Amino acid sequence: MTNYYNDYGKLRDRSNDMYIVTRMDGKILDINKSANSKLGLGTDVMLDELSIQDYFLNREDWENYTQRIEKNGYVSGLDITLSAKDNTQITGIITSAIIETHGSEILAFIIHDITHYIESELDAMRLNLEIMKVNDQLKQAHSTLSHLAYIGSNIKSLKKYIDKILSYEFKVSEEDSSEFAFLKEDLDSIFNETFEGLSRIENITKSLKRFSRMGDEEHSDSFNLNNALKDTINIAKSQCPSHVEIQLDLSEIPEIHCFANDINQVLLNMVINALQAMKEPIPGKEHYLKISTCALKNIVQVRIEDNGTGVPKEIESRIYDPFFTTKEVGQGTGLGLGICFNIINQKHNGALWLENNGDPTVFIINLPLKEMNNAY
Repeated sequence: MTNYYNDYGKLRDRSNDMYIVTRMDGKILDINKSANSKLGLGTDVMLDELSIQDYFLNREDWENYTQRIEKNGYVSGLDITLSAKDNTQITGIITSAIIETHGSEILAFIIHDITHYIESELDAMRLNLEIMKVNDQLKQAHSTLSHLAYIGSNIKSLKKYIDKILSYEFKVSEEDSSEFAFLKEDLDSIFNETFEGLSRIENITKSLKRFSRMGDEEHSDSFNLNNALKDTINIAKSQCPSHVEIQLDLSEIPEIHCFANDINQVLLNMVINALQAMKEPIPGKEHYLKISTCALKNIVQVRIEDNGTGVPKEIESRIYDPFFTTKEVGQGTGLGLGICFNIINQKHNGALWLENNGDPTVFIINLPLKEMNNAY
């Protein structure tokens, strides 16, 4: 029998769940290491001076618990929120029972911490909201560019008419002939510059159409990652500083299975992050953003490399934390590396990591060729 108790003691002490024993009035008699750590009590705490009730964040939770335990003698599956000594909130599920021992009654608690599950759900909700926000912005931009394309069509017609008019012979004085020649030359220059601008607008419009054509959860069995990167560059060029050179080294790679809209958002976020890291020129330094792709055994790989400000070693472990940013208020791009990490690693069974060996900074994305089996 002693061995059973020893084994139980090991389970209790090594469990991530909180084991707490109290008197019927809630005064704490015993806790395990996990409960001590999560509640932030420390090693020199006097347990008999503490009450479990004091760690219930909401009075309603405690009243709900006491009503159930008094009525049934046990409680199972009750959601509660605890507040640790440092005010950290812990979301947990209680299993509790009244136990008779040595002629008296005590309360035994097992509290299963589900805080990280709640945070994951919140991250997913934030992701959906961010993607909806970005898609709305893309649709608005696409609408604006469509109007510009309509104007471009009219300008092309206007040039045809002007060329036709200028093809006629005009009787002009010798004094006006040089000015007339200048006007013809200047008109050609103006139209050429206009058509060049319209061509860029047309390319961006096509990229936006491809970029935003799928719903948030629409799955693609044939996603061309190289084309997605080209579209991403077209869209992000407006944020590219003039001193930064963009280099594309795209190998021939197979198409992949993925949630296309999610991958598009990740690529755009990563590219804009890299460009913002090179926002200010450094004398004597030639800034570049290099994006390359390749096919390995069962994956396709994207490398996004820049020689900007880099990621300091002291914050490297925090860059995937929710809401972590080094940017000023209002300067973020929306998704954040934490959500990008979840999209690639969890939603697509891929891998996203930082190769941080100084200058340059390289982010690597691996995406599997086979069908995902762990999608949301």
